[in-house]
Amino acid sequence: TAPITDGIQSNHLEGLFYDDEKDILAIFYHKHNISVSQMNRYAIRKHHIQWQSRGYSNEDVIALATTPDGHILAGTEDNGVYDMSPDHLIQRCMLPMTTATSVLCDSKGRIWTGLYRHGLVDDNGNVFFKGQSPIKIIEGANGQLFVLLNGEGLWTLDCNTGAMNHIPTTNPWIM
Repeated sequence: TAPITDGIQSNHLEGLFYDDEKDILAIFYHKHNISVSQMNRYAIRKHHIQWQSRGYSNEDVIALATTPDGHILAGTEDNGVYDMSPDHLIQRCMLPMTTATSVLCDSKGRIWTGLYRHGLVDDNGNVFFKGQSPIKIIEGANGQLFVLLNGEGLWTLDCNTGAMNHIPTTNPWIM
């Protein structure tokens, strides 16, 4: 990376997130004192997510999502989910002092957060898959959620009834 201090780091990649409307690729790193690098065809821009009550320490981002109004939801390793306005100002911290392993804003605007060892939480505080660690959440065409649980394989969640169903796979450790 030297001498480009704001360049893409060579290792510790945690994940990628692409916003096709803004043509931005966000790259986030694992335990590397940087939160997010935004890259488009013109530049790379570094973002540090810092919260006053945490002494302005840099948060490790491990999940990203966007909302219909352009907010960015950044799931962090140690302090829940930060809700940031489109200009990257932190509006609030949701589920503080938790590890947000996944985050999704569904087609109805509901926010779903996977918490390490605490299940899947919706923005009304309902908890599904208690004690589990959702590592990925996606929404299907009919509004149901597909949830990948660490060590427990792939599941569906009917958001209307709360019914949870396992999708059999040959390996429960799929990532």
